[in-house]
Amino acid sequence: MFFGPGPTQNVFESRHAAQAFVSGGQNPDQKVEDNLPATAATRVIGGMGTHWTCCTPGHCPDIELSTLFNTHEWKKLYGRAESLFGTTSSAFSRSIRQGLLMHVLNKGVPKDGRRIKPMPLSCKRSETNDEYVHWGCTATILGDLAKSGHTSHVFRAPF
Repeated sequence: MFFGPGPTQNVFESRHAAQAFVSGGQNPDQKVEDNLPATAATRVIGGMGTHWTCCTPGHCPDIELSTLFNTHEWKKLYGRAESLFGTTSSAFSRSIRQGLLMHVLNKGVPKDGRRIKPMPLSCKRSETNDEYVHWGCTATILGDLAKSGHTSHVFRAPF
């Protein structure tokens, strides 16, 4: 077996041609009971690829801001995208785990004005049971366009 050291290599790659396809992300070269039953593997080249985590962070203006648009246009476009994706930073604000993590991480941040903030996520609390979260997906983002019987082939997000 091969475990690559960096993001440009596969996490798992079998040396046996007969096992080129790995079902369910399991390592076929080890005992079944040593595999983690609920794991998933995704092979990706750059970007989010096929693994959607529902994380919707914006760019860091000091480091990543592209000159493709001016600051006003970026704010407008990000606002629209966040609206379509249902982005929120407060879905887990009542979480003891998140509160503890934020507290510990913020203690380690240099005292230069930066703060650790919750990751913006594409999700919303269930309206019938707020213990549950509905995660963003194609159906929640497309809304009525994702419903069967929708006949329009035009996908537009009006600004």
